[in-house]
Amino acid sequence: MSEELILRARIDEISAEIALQKTVLKKLEQGRSLVQRQLNAVVDPVSRLPLEISSEIFLLSLAADPGPMAREKRLDPSLLSSFPKAGACRVPMLLMNVCNTWSDIALATPALWTAIRIDFPCASGLSRLVPIWFRRAKNHPLSITLGGDLSYLGSRVTTVIWKYGERLKHLEICEKEIHYEGNYSGEDSNAEIDLFGDMTPGPLSLLETLTIRTEKGNRVPFSSVKILKLLRLAPNLVECTFHMRLIDNFRRRKPVVHSGLRRLLIRGCARDGHILDCLSLPALETLSVQMEDISSGLTDSGLLYFLKRSAPPLQELNITLHSHYYGNEPYILQSLRLIPTLTRFGMCFPKSELLAAVFAALADSHSLLPNLRTLIIHLSNISESAWRQALRAASTRRSIHFDIYPSRRANPPEDVLAGFRELVADGVLIEVTGCILAVVL
Repeated sequence: MSEELILRARIDEISAEIALQKTVLKKLEQGRSLVQRQLNAVVDPVSRLPLEISSEIFLLSLAADPGPMAREKRLDPSLLSSFPKAGACRVPMLLMNVCNTWSDIALATPALWTAIRIDFPCASGLSRLVPIWFRRAKNHPLSITLGGDLSYLGSRVTTVIWKYGERLKHLEICEKEIHYEGNYSGEDSNAEIDLFGDMTPGPLSLLETLTIRTEKGNRVPFSSVKILKLLRLAPNLVECTFHMRLIDNFRRRKPVVHSGLRRLLIRGCARDGHILDCLSLPALETLSVQMEDISSGLTDSGLLYFLKRSAPPLQELNITLHSHYYGNEPYILQSLRLIPTLTRFGMCFPKSELLAAVFAALADSHSLLPNLRTLIIHLSNISESAWRQALRAASTRRSIHFDIYPSRRANPPEDVLAGFRELVADGVLIEVTGCILAVVL
C-alpha cells in the first residue's frame, strides 16, 4: 500500500472517530438539557404552583403591553384586551421559550391565546401561525386588532382571520398615519381598503365591539357598502366606533337594524350621506357623532330623523359641529325633545346662536330634557347673550351640572357674574374662571 493510501485511510479513521464523538457529545448535551429542565422544575417556584395560579400569573404578564381597547378601559380585564403580537420576544410566545414546564403551562392556558395584534404589512408565514395561535385558544371568544398600513388588509392573513369570524368577540381595525412621498391628493385613485380579502365571512354572531379608526393623512378609504355589510354580519354588536375616510357615502343604502347596539361613536365619515341615515338602533344609550349639519334638509336623513326612526332610550349624546355650521336651531331642539331619557349632553364648537337657543329652551321648559344632569359645551367663544341665557338656565334648572369650556378667555359680563354669586349664596356651586364655568347642584 502506498504512503498516500495509508494517509488517506488514517484521515478516514479520524473523521469517523470525530463523527462518533460528535454523536456522543450531542447525546450528552441533550441529557444535560433534560436534567437541567428537571432541575428547573424542582427549584422553579412557578412549577410548584397549582396550574390555576401559574396561569393567572402568565395572564397578568400581558398587562405590560396594553392595546388601545385596554387603555380606554372598555374591555373586561379578564378578556386579555392587551392584544399580544406574534413573535418569539413577545408574550405569550416568550413564555414558551423559557423551559418545558412554562411551555406546558402556556399551552394549558387557552386565555393566553384569545387575543392577537397583527400589523400590516406582515410576513406571509403569519397565515400559518394564526390558525395555530387560535387553536391554542380552544373554544374561547377571540379579540383581534389589525393595525399598520391597512392597504395590505386584503392579504392571505386577512382571509385566515375571517375563517375564525364565528368566534370573534372584539375587533379593532386601527391604521397608523401613513406618510406618502410626493403631493398625493387622492383624487385620481379609486382604491379602497379591502376588509374581507378573498372571502366573505359567515355570521359574526359573537362580535360585541367593533372599532374602525384611521389616522389623518391616510389616503386609502373604506367602502360604505362593506362597512354596512360588516354590520349586517354582526347582529349582536353592543358598541361601535367609526373614525374613518370613505370612498363613497351612505346615501340610498339599505338600512341596518341593530336591536342590541348600545354605544355608537362616529367621526370623519362621509359629508354627503351620514352613516346614521342607514341605521336604526332602538336600544342605543350613548351616541357621539360628528355632524356637518343637524339635518341635511332631506325628509329621511340627519340626526333628527335618526332619532325619529330609532326612538332610542338615549342617555348620553355628544355632538361635534363644524365651524361653518349656521342656523337650524329648530332641528337640534326638535331632536332633544325626542330623547327625554337623556342625562348627559355635550356639544363641541356650536355657534353662540345655537348655544343661546339651547340655554333658553332649557330655562323656558322643564319638560325639555327632564332627566338631564350634565351639560358640557366646548366652543371657540361665547357671546354675551349666550352667557345671559346660561345664567337663566342655571337659575331655573339647578339639578343640571353645566360645564362650558371656551377655547380662549371669555369671562361673562359683570352682572352675569353677580347672578352666579347669588346662586352660590343659595347653595348652588358655580365655578367661573377664564375658561371654565361649572354649575353643580
